[in-house]
Amino acid sequence: MADPRLYGVELPDGDVMTAMAVVRRILTRCARPPISVSARGTLTRPAAVAAMAPEAHVGAVLAVPPSGLGRLAATLREQPLDDWYAEQRASTFGSAFGLGRDRDEPLASQLWLSLTAEPGREHTERPRVERWLTALAEAGLLPPAASPVRIAEWFFTHVRAEHGQPPPSPRPGTVQDGVRIRSNGWHGTADRPPVYGPADIELTVPLPPPVAFARAVPLLAAGGPLSFHGYFDAQRRVATALADLGDGHFDFEIDPLAEPVPDALLRAADDDLVTVEWCCAWPGESAALSGVLLNVNATYHGSPYDPVHRPGTSTVHLSVHPRANDRNPGAYARRLAEMAGLRLVAG
Repeated sequence: MADPRLYGVELPDGDVMTAMAVVRRILTRCARPPISVSARGTLTRPAAVAAMAPEAHVGAVLAVPPSGLGRLAATLREQPLDDWYAEQRASTFGSAFGLGRDRDEPLASQLWLSLTAEPGREHTERPRVERWLTALAEAGLLPPAASPVRIAEWFFTHVRAEHGQPPPSPRPGTVQDGVRIRSNGWHGTADRPPVYGPADIELTVPLPPPVAFARAVPLLAAGGPLSFHGYFDAQRRVATALADLGDGHFDFEIDPLAEPVPDALLRAADDDLVTVEWCCAWPGESAALSGVLLNVNATYHGSPYDPVHRPGTSTVHLSVHPRANDRNPGAYARRLAEMAGLRLVAG
């Protein structure tokens, strides 16, 4: 299906409530049912949205300092998250060290270390990998019978790529008390033919994710900030607990969104970026690709669907099917604006 045509509506000012009044005028005078509403955005204060829209899906992106790792461990133990992962780029192991949930096994955890040696020279990574594996074993992140040396031997034997040949597909292997070992991908040289090497080593260990994170805290505490990504259905206590852990933001999505939540949602947004979209039919046209797009505290470069944060600025766009009015959607959009007593933005 062709992309919709978007036409900016002239606003008397950038005030969000003014923009919302313009949206309601368009919907009242032009829209035909059914009308569905959705919202998305980026917030710094997610608890307010959680209080009014508990159906929202939220993704937290936080930079947690080493001093906050203990509180993050307690949060993961006490608060339900649908999914999460964390990565410490400046780890004490010389490259990124990450951990998270295993999506296929809810009671298992994933641990990974990025590999940075020149592709094809896996042997230069082995001492660092063995040091990492030994640290995992000492922290209780590997089963007692698991051997760091044997795990490293298995990994570097099975991920070896022949020079000048495409890399093999990553193959999971279960060794030593249920520890699954694999590489998530490959990196290569600019040679012709290229030389490939594993991009990381990844383990799946039989530990619940909150337990694995708590045991990993001593290994992470000596490194740099932790980049934490957590996903959950909006719950005020979860949002509040995460917001107190470090600097960052919360991306949210609500679909469908019930009116009259938008007014309260926009007031709670303060200076944060929020997009609300109403899908509807226009007179004489189907609901396909039709509706109104409101961006709050945002401008755009290129497409209103890719807004850029700009506090104090709101935009309203009409969405029109490219075949409207005998393939003249611009004329149709002008007619819609006139029906609502408005004008399109020049150009």
